[in-house]
Amino acid sequence: MEPLILIHGSEDVIAERVLREIVEKLADHERTTIDCSEAEAGSISEAMAPSLFSEKRLIVIKNLQDLDSELHPEVDRYIENPDPSNVVVLIHRGGVKGKGLLDRLKKKGVKVHRAEPLKKLTDRMAFIREEFQRLGRKISAEALASLVAGFADMRELTSVARQLAQDVQQGKTIDEDAVATMTQGRKMTSGFDVADAVIAKDPRKALLSTRQAFDSGVEPMAIFTAVRMSVMSMLKVIDIPRGAKSFEVAGELGMAPWQIDKARRQLSQWREEDFDLALNEIVRADWAVKGGEGHPQYAVERMVLAIASSGRLVQSPDQSTAWRKS
Repeated sequence: MEPLILIHGSEDVIAERVLREIVEKLADHERTTIDCSEAEAGSISEAMAPSLFSEKRLIVIKNLQDLDSELHPEVDRYIENPDPSNVVVLIHRGGVKGKGLLDRLKKKGVKVHRAEPLKKLTDRMAFIREEFQRLGRKISAEALASLVAGFADMRELTSVARQLAQDVQQGKTIDEDAVATMTQGRKMTSGFDVADAVIAKDPRKALLSTRQAFDSGVEPMAIFTAVRMSVMSMLKVIDIPRGAKSFEVAGELGMAPWQIDKARRQLSQWREEDFDLALNEIVRADWAVKGGEGHPQYAVERMVLAIASSGRLVQSPDQSTAWRKS
């Protein structure tokens, strides 16, 4: 393993996973942990000094961003001549504090593990799927989607995933019923709940679900992504021959069979002009939630209401609007 490792980013659960994997691989190393927010002069140098007994050591330096600038030279001296018997893991939670030290570490070619916030729904799903795999458990695609969509906080989501892995009978695939049982009593209006109401052309339910989702802590991007995925799923299956089996075309479409079946059922309520309007609204909302407008929640509500009402309750923008030109 590399003698110098940097974990950089503000998503704690990712940083903790990376560190846990390193610790597991180096179980035979003596471990020392230093919190830079409490470090005193000489403590960094002392921790990383060569061992008199040639022990293999793992030195974890947390909160590098909080290290007093007067102590930076202690790290600089070490990275110029690292001890090959040590593995030093430095954890920086992001931001501009300690940027100079961070840049010097990167210039030295340290191994960098990114721990940036997972903003995309697909990235959050991939992270939790890997968590179940790490725990030796399987979860159905439907259950995974339901679980991830119901939690905005990654630490809470990861905690629930681990509890599910522990509580559900070993050897059994974790399904939607297990997720529902685990989260019983929790208000779990998710982006997928909103999307289902939008695709069903129920504007009242769609708007209510959107506001409930926001109250539950669901981010505008998660709702936008769920609606966009639902619309694009229908477009993917629109030309499939009626007699084709979902499992036969799943690989070609890049979709799970259950997703194909669901999209086929939803198509019955949609006309060609509905897709034109929906795609127009999705492009506008994409621009808005990525910083084009100051109120992404409003932009998502507008998209939801426009698509669910087929444009009756919100007039869809035309090609001349400012967001199209930007």
